[in-house]
Formats: sequence, structure tokens, C-alpha cells
Amino acid sequence: MRRLESGVTFEIYVGNIVDCYTDAVVIPTSSTLEWEPELAQELTKRAGGSTLAAARRKVPLELGEAVVTPGGGMLARFIIHIALPPASAIQTVPEDGRRNLLDATMKNSLLRCAELTVPSVGFPNLGRWLGFSTAESARLMLAALGHHWPDECALEEIHLVLRDSAEMAAFVEADNGSRT
Repeated sequence: MRRLESGVTFEIYVGNIVDCYTDAVVIPTSSTLEWEPELAQELTKRAGGSTLAAARRKVPLELGEAVVTPGGGMLARFIIHIALPPASAIQTVPEDGRRNLLDATMKNSLLRCAELTVPSVGFPNLGRWLGFSTAESARLMLAALGHHWPDECALEEIHLVLRDSAEMAAFVEADNGSRT
């Protein structure tokens, strides 16, 4: 755990984003709010069908757009659903387009946090859904956190919740590199 220049506590660890104990969690989805099957099952179990139905009433979304629903039965009070291309379409998006999309995703997620005035948020490895290597995703996500900080943001804690120790090692290395 460390403090960012803004005074925000920043923590990287292995876990499941649906189990993240923060005020808000960022969950990747499609522009029609269809989650990958394993994530949809976890969300249905934890957040509840009514939360997912509320999310689907907000479609269609532009890619990179972020919408908020209550967390339902999850530990987080809010879910920030972020629209990304389906896995089958990722390879058709040029690398610059994917970089811009990840940047927009981070910016819009932070803007939703500012609007909600939440003190904590959990992020998964969003770059993974855009076809980036873990190292490149870490570099891009950490850079976006540094330059998309909204005015009047109440965030005190950012949690990067990664799926395994290899992802965590890449993010820790990128974080250490960004401070040198």
C-alpha cells in the first residue's frame, strides 16, 4: 500500500472484484450490458437479478461509457459498469483505439466516483479485456490514474483487484517503475 501524490491510498492485491469491499467497483461489460458468462453468474449471485435488470435499462452505451447501479447484495454499494467491445471484436480495434478506450474507461470510472462522492473504488485489470498484456495494461491504467483525477473527487482509496499473483507482480513492477 502507498499514497499517490493526491494523498489517495493505493493498494494492489489478488482477489475477485465482486468480493471487493469498497464503496464502488468497476465491472467491465458490453455496450448492451452483457457480462462474460462467469462474471454474469457471479454478479447475479452477489448483486441480484434486479440490479442487473436496472443496469440493462441504461442501454445502449457508447464504448468507454460508465453507468452506475446499486451494488445490491454485493459488499460494494455501487457498481460502475464500463462498456468495452466484446472479446470477439477486440482484434478488429487498432491498438491506438484500444489505448484510447482504456484511457476513456479509466477517466469515466473516476468521474462516476466523483459524482457518487465515494471514498473508495475497486478496479480489475481492465486492459485484459482490451487484449493488452498485463504489463502494458498496468502501465496504461496507472498512467490514467495519474492524469485523469477529477476535481472535487472524494476518493481516499483505490484498490486494484487482480486475478492472480502474475498479474499482481506486473502491476507492482509497473507501479515501482512509475515512481522512479
